[in-house]
Amino acid sequence: MSDYGTYYHSIVRRQYPLKAWLREFFSTWKQPAALARLLDELPQGARVVDVGSGQGTFLSRLSRHRPDLELVAFDVAPAGEAQGYAWVVGDACRLPFQDGRFDLVLCRHVIEHIPDAMQMTHELARVLAKGGRLYLECPDVRNTMPWSPLNFWEDPTHLRPYTRTGLSRVFQLCGLDTRGTGRVRDWRLVFFGLFYLPVAAAMRDPFFRRHWLANVLGVFIYGVAAK
Repeated sequence: MSDYGTYYHSIVRRQYPLKAWLREFFSTWKQPAALARLLDELPQGARVVDVGSGQGTFLSRLSRHRPDLELVAFDVAPAGEAQGYAWVVGDACRLPFQDGRFDLVLCRHVIEHIPDAMQMTHELARVLAKGGRLYLECPDVRNTMPWSPLNFWEDPTHLRPYTRTGLSRVFQLCGLDTRGTGRVRDWRLVFFGLFYLPVAAAMRDPFFRRHWLANVLGVFIYGVAAK
């Protein structure tokens, strides 16, 4: 899996530069609103881990906004030099952290890749402090529909999609209380993306149009749970 992680990081840097630039320029780390509230409520010196941190862009932005936080990026392979956070490499089903280590656990677009999703969620719950919050994001089941611009099955590492009710049940089975679910949409990106679509076509960036449509249709979901 670590080989795939290294490969994935390399193709993201190579194929998505303009899309990533646009998201960085027009959006903030406060998306969606449910995640913004979790971050705003964090006390001084809170500990946050991003399981499946990818390029580390999110934590890099967060570290600039909240330099008081203790931030840890966790993934199967490092994506580059850490800026404002620490890198830890390992298996999401066997997290190398002590019980109750973090006040906020983030896990975005990971659970759909994991054969034993319950084991991973149990691990996320284990390292979450009492009263802490878990924020989880993944593709919705509608991502498997023929009309979806980002078909779930195009990624050979995808195993199963979820629904908002399904996420709530996963939380419940892992001893967590569901505090809310919803769809991930950034309407600012949708609006400004209209102006970028011709540029993406001229720059031969077909990925942007598909991701822009996915944002419009809301084919990604999130869940928030408490311990």
